[in-house]
Amino acid sequence: MTVDQITEAMGPDAEPDDVGSPDPSACDIYRPERAPDGLLVMVLDGKLSRVSIIPPSTLRTDGGFGLASSPNEIKAAYGDAAVVTPHKYMGPVGEDIIVWNGGPPNVESFRIRRRAAFAMRLMIRDV
Repeated sequence: MTVDQITEAMGPDAEPDDVGSPDPSACDIYRPERAPDGLLVMVLDGKLSRVSIIPPSTLRTDGGFGLASSPNEIKAAYGDAAVVTPHKYMGPVGEDIIVWNGGPPNVESFRIRRRAAFAMRLMIRDV
């Protein structure tokens, strides 16, 4: 999905004067005008690469998980399909729980801090 397609579907950047990436043409994160509260898109080299939900989002995954879901709930639901790794920037207080849904290019990823999810991401990759 290109920036033009994102704009057509959800509108332009809701806050175009906010500072995003140092080089928005290469990488940018923003909330489209018509996107639900707390939904952000990441565009990498002109293509959608990630959708994130952050507070105050009330969105849920198809499995029913949202920002207040506990790591244990997510791990129990997905079992061995949930790959748990330390979070790159949060150290011991955070972890990533990654679940492949149907194989690439879709992946559901839960970024966990302490007891509850504080952000959820859908990573999109070209095959």
